[in-house]
Amino acid sequence: MRVVIDTNLWLSGLMLPGSVPGHIVRAASMAQITAVMSESMLQELRLALHYRRVRPRIALSDAELERYLAELRYIAEIVDIAASIGRVPRDRRDDMVLATYLASGADYLLSGDDDLLALRPDHSILTAREFYDRHLR
Repeated sequence: MRVVIDTNLWLSGLMLPGSVPGHIVRAASMAQITAVMSESMLQELRLALHYRRVRPRIALSDAELERYLAELRYIAEIVDIAASIGRVPRDRRDDMVLATYLASGADYLLSGDDDLLALRPDHSILTAREFYDRHLR
């Protein structure tokens, strides 16, 4: 199963490994599901992991975190979103996430972002809890 995991869920999963997002991140790391990302999403994740309020909450050393990000490039399926048009009317900053989902043809987009969740009538977008209950429990 191929899924686009929004940055907010990657962050939650790494900060709280025992949480539902933590189980999803672990499933992706163990290739139980295929995480699909774009270069833009990888860069956003790299930046977000180093935010002052986020970094202290992740139980990895700087070297381990960099190794994790390097491994993520090999674990995840990286798609080119240059030709994809993803528009999130309520928050254009989410365009790259929707574009990644559309360009990849992934089975699901996982997010806790209300602006992306508002697009559910037209796309297979699930919350972390919904995906976990349906596919990982």
